[in-house]
Amino acid sequence: MTTTNVSRRTMIGATAGATVLAWLPASRSWATTLPSDATAMPVPKLRGTLTTSAVDGYSHDFGGMRTARPYAVLTPAGADDIAAMIRFARNRRISVAMNGQSGETGLLESHSCLGQALTAGGVQINSRGLRTVHSVNTRVADVDAGVTWAELATAAAKVGARVPALTDYLHLSIGGTVSVGGIGGGVQRFGLQSDLVTWVEVVTGTGSIVRASATSNKALFDAVRAGAGQFGIITRLGISMAPAEQTATITTLYYDDAATFVADHVALMEADCFDHHAGSLISTDDGKSWAYSIEVGSFHTAPELPAAPAALANAKDVRSRRTTASMPYQSWAFRVDEFAAAMVSSGHWSGPKPWLNLLVTKEKVVEFLQYVETQLTPADFGAGFCIIAPLQEKTLKSPAFALGNSRSGVHFFFDMLSFPGADAPPVAEAMAKNRRIYDWLVDRGGKRYIIGAIEMSIGDWMRHFGARYTTLKSLRDRFDPSGILTPGQGMFSRSSAK
Repeated sequence: MTTTNVSRRTMIGATAGATVLAWLPASRSWATTLPSDATAMPVPKLRGTLTTSAVDGYSHDFGGMRTARPYAVLTPAGADDIAAMIRFARNRRISVAMNGQSGETGLLESHSCLGQALTAGGVQINSRGLRTVHSVNTRVADVDAGVTWAELATAAAKVGARVPALTDYLHLSIGGTVSVGGIGGGVQRFGLQSDLVTWVEVVTGTGSIVRASATSNKALFDAVRAGAGQFGIITRLGISMAPAEQTATITTLYYDDAATFVADHVALMEADCFDHHAGSLISTDDGKSWAYSIEVGSFHTAPELPAAPAALANAKDVRSRRTTASMPYQSWAFRVDEFAAAMVSSGHWSGPKPWLNLLVTKEKVVEFLQYVETQLTPADFGAGFCIIAPLQEKTLKSPAFALGNSRSGVHFFFDMLSFPGADAPPVAEAMAKNRRIYDWLVDRGGKRYIIGAIEMSIGDWMRHFGARYTTLKSLRDRFDPSGILTPGQGMFSRSSAK
């Protein structure tokens, strides 16, 4: 089965215009006409396009707080185009990064929050040049990195399959979320989206095209999954799949205090009987205090409701507020589309979004929630929301995904997905608050999920990875010795690259 939503000719033609012909080293710029400069270096022959006309669309990201104008945009026709450009770029110290071009129609951009995928004066790779679902069945899918989870979910449904662990918002590139981990409501049972990967095709920073898996080129396989684009550009992947289900039945439980909320979260996860498991920090109706909710769900094919899992009988939620609802599985999978459309319509989508994304050990999570209750106000969320849910180390298989030390092996992810309104604090104030909360957590052994809006120094990254930082730097030096890949993360010093 092969599906493409837009033909390659249409996609490449859409970015054609000022086609790059050569690199001018003296001015560090591209030539779009045949230059007379004897030092001009012709670009390699490509099947796709390298242009300067599309750079404005690759100069910003979803977070809306950083801009970085690239020299050119590559829309590849295959991994060979990316390999050729990386080989050309590394000898000239031109930075390169994949841009997921994800999101809502007409508003495609990198979905990083603080310029992590941008390349000032570099080359941006338009991932939508690689958007074919090569095959899919109930066991595995073979997809290009530029395919979105929405496109895979749609293709899978046609053959009776589904993705075991989806993010809430599906219009994100598969290569992009795999590069940071990818957390959704299935993480408790199936791990990160990067843990669904059975093999990857990667273009390294030396311009080599390598297929890697748990049994072949394992060091690269382990580095690129949740590796923030530091070790190679993912171009194609194998994704573990599951048989489709027709219905999603979701139960929501409500809590007035953090300790009971956390205890039930852990008990429900350890029952290992839910296909979906999430939770939220929510403002009370008067906006003066905070409450919590847990959302658990089962996916099933019989139209009747499944028997309520026994674990729900022991929950200590406010029972009078508990709700249960069923809907078609595909409607559930795409449930955030309506919210996204509303954010576009209201203008929130295009505004700054200082997201705060953290990982807290079970041992510290109640203390952490009690602390953030004193730090946050509803204005910090705006029209957005805050997800809080558990995950367990035993399901996570991506070594580059950093977690704190937990005796229980249980952690909570905290995702404040803010869409600030007119009453929001200034961006600088929001960023300072993010930093303050992050520092408080790190002092207590916590980590961050690397999609969010926190300024990171090399020292911060060293503390984030701990003893593993030295290993990761060695892997960077091995797979990207010139240090040209995805510099926006600021994870390694480019001056130390060879």
